[in-house]
Amino acid sequence: MGSNCHDKTRANDHPPTGWRAGDNNKNNKNKDKGKDKVKVGWVLKISLETIEEIKNEAARAYPYECCGALIGVLDGDVRDVKEILPIGNERKGEAQRRRFLITAEELAKVEIKIAKKGLDILGFYHSHPDHPSRPSKYDEDFALPFYSYAIISVEKGKPTELTSWVLDENRIFISEELRS
Repeated sequence: MGSNCHDKTRANDHPPTGWRAGDNNKNNKNKDKGKDKVKVGWVLKISLETIEEIKNEAARAYPYECCGALIGVLDGDVRDVKEILPIGNERKGEAQRRRFLITAEELAKVEIKIAKKGLDILGFYHSHPDHPSRPSKYDEDFALPFYSYAIISVEKGKPTELTSWVLDENRIFISEELRS
């Protein structure tokens, strides 16, 4: 995720009821092995229009990371994104090129806003300026299970690939299927 947006919420670091982990071997020391697997049972449904919104925001933020929340409903094993809520990157200065920060205060504002609509935070998105749309070690260290983490690569100011990831029970990111 490139963020420590959940620093104040790490105490709630277990998956919710019904969370299904990928079929990663717990004894596997190769952290890259699971990175191309699809999360068993989870799908991130996101419209082409919403993907375009993420791309536009990533292009505007370049060369810095943009960030925001994926808002919608959980329908069985499908996370149905109804909208995104851009959130300002609270990192300061050059740190915004490689990291983003969503403060607890900003996250609370999002939760209040979406509660009125009967929606939930399904996950977060952010950009990787001039880097692939794969989670970094930093992303892995600060992400929480359950949430989808959509990453958009931006190469020389042009958004390219969008991918989505979920942590498995070993805190290793597993790719999540994207559907429009």
